[in-house]
Amino acid sequence: MSAPDPLAAFGEDPISEVETRLLEAALRVAPFTGWNGGLLAAAAREAGVAPAEAVLMMPEGARDLVALFFRKHDALALATLQAAPPPAKVRD
Repeated sequence: MSAPDPLAAFGEDPISEVETRLLEAALRVAPFTGWNGGLLAAAAREAGVAPAEAVLMMPEGARDLVALFFRKHDALALATLQAAPPPAKVRD
């Protein structure tokens, strides 16, 4: 059984797609830039997103990227739990 797609819960809207590109780029560049004020600009360059668009979507910069990361992983955890079979009884 394959794991559910963590991004499926966020739909196919253009904002979600750009957010996902920014987050994926941030995860690639964060080891080099750190989770600081410059991360959003570096992620925007890496993702091919205009800097102004990135700031508009994530005005708190790295803080918004971290929040998005947790929302996506929370969605993955919930989807995985919903897809799991019910637990078996340990005792009668």
